[in-house]
Amino acid sequence: MTALPSIYGLFDKDGLLRYVGKANNPAQRLKGHIRDSLKKNTPLYAWMRKHGVPEMRVLEANCVDWKEAERRLIREARERGDKLLNVADGGDQPFCPVEVRRENGRKSIARFLNGTNTKGEDSREALIRDTYNWVRMFAKTRGLPALLERIEQKMRDRFAEDPRSYKAWRTV
Repeated sequence: MTALPSIYGLFDKDGLLRYVGKANNPAQRLKGHIRDSLKKNTPLYAWMRKHGVPEMRVLEANCVDWKEAERRLIREARERGDKLLNVADGGDQPFCPVEVRRENGRKSIARFLNGTNTKGEDSREALIRDTYNWVRMFAKTRGLPALLERIEQKMRDRFAEDPRSYKAWRTV
């Protein structure tokens, strides 16, 4: 029999709670966070790159209803005024709140139109690649293969029209 999930907190060097998450194996999850911080750009991972590896503490172990526990602990931390790096409210939310998605979209479009990217990559290529990966994940998690096929067909059509401008789509 396996243990039930635990809710953990990541704490900064001053002992302040900065993130609440769920893990079946908290030690492995911390290793995953460390690995992901080198590749992904979320508020948590940007913070980890700047401040180093946080301290992990199990807040509640063996949670029967881990979704409720995670939501409650995030809500309580926010009510206390903790400066959490959680984007979602917890409880198995795969996507950011609508407001955050809209703002991220506006920022991505602005970077795309301005041709700027903090990583020094061609921002158009990076945005196209990131958007395509997000659409694939969205279509798979929502069970919408027809949506993915329509988008991929549009990408193939644009590449056929102008291969130089849409070079990132050559593999679609």
